[in-house]
Amino acid sequence: MKTTLNYGAIKDTVTKVAAMEVIRKNANNTLFNFQNLMKESTILKKQHLIYKNLQSTKPFAKARLAERFLQQNLRVLANDSWDNIISENKNARFKLFGGVNEQAGEGGYVIARSDNAKLYEAIHTLIEAETNKFFTDFEKEVQSYEFIMEHLTREVIEEDQSEEKRDTPEFNKFWKFVTKNAMSNFNQRYAHLSEDEKKVFKVLVAEGDVKINYITQARKEALDLINEKKNTLPKEDQVKLQSFEEKLQKEVEPNVLISDDYIFETTQLLSVLKSI
Repeated sequence: MKTTLNYGAIKDTVTKVAAMEVIRKNANNTLFNFQNLMKESTILKKQHLIYKNLQSTKPFAKARLAERFLQQNLRVLANDSWDNIISENKNARFKLFGGVNEQAGEGGYVIARSDNAKLYEAIHTLIEAETNKFFTDFEKEVQSYEFIMEHLTREVIEEDQSEEKRDTPEFNKFWKFVTKNAMSNFNQRYAHLSEDEKKVFKVLVAEGDVKINYITQARKEALDLINEKKNTLPKEDQVKLQSFEEKLQKEVEPNVLISDDYIFETTQLLSVLKSI
């Protein structure tokens, strides 16, 4: 559909429009606006990671590994509602390209690249099945699942295949599997992500104390960077750093501390501090 609310189609259209803007006007307003929307919306950032992972990862030699990879990605949005996801996509679609009334044909031309369309639609369907408690189109869900699994296990030349071969430890080597092999597999599986994206994704799908430990360390690192930099920057920047410092030092409830919003916000702040 030309006015779809599929995140992948919105992303592809941003790329197409941004390229035309650079060529015709030597500007990049659409890409800039899209990046700002991503900074403001945790749901958009989560979808970005999921679509990027499922589209860009190297194929797996074993269906079991591909299935685990797919489920791990869907888990990122497990605590979000379908209504909120669609609302965020609609907001992005509206701000970037205009109306979203398909029946009236409103809105700019929004469509996925032809080679991405089926994959994007399959991802969109599985996200809905995961987050919409009223979802009932189980036949479509099965078809989407099968399509993505075929994509993740497609035949390619050996050097383009995921190096992750084993999903169980060798005999008498359980300790090695749990530590070195598990970490190696994660890095191979998500090699297409930037280091910051890997870090955030790993925390998003983590359980137990991993989130608490990460956010505690990230806050400490950010505060250390602020103390290191605040006396060497212009006064205007020092005021900004002070506001960051006050925010980081503010006590927050444990459930807020490990929320996806807080994790993204702190990680983004840490990246900004490292860059100045």
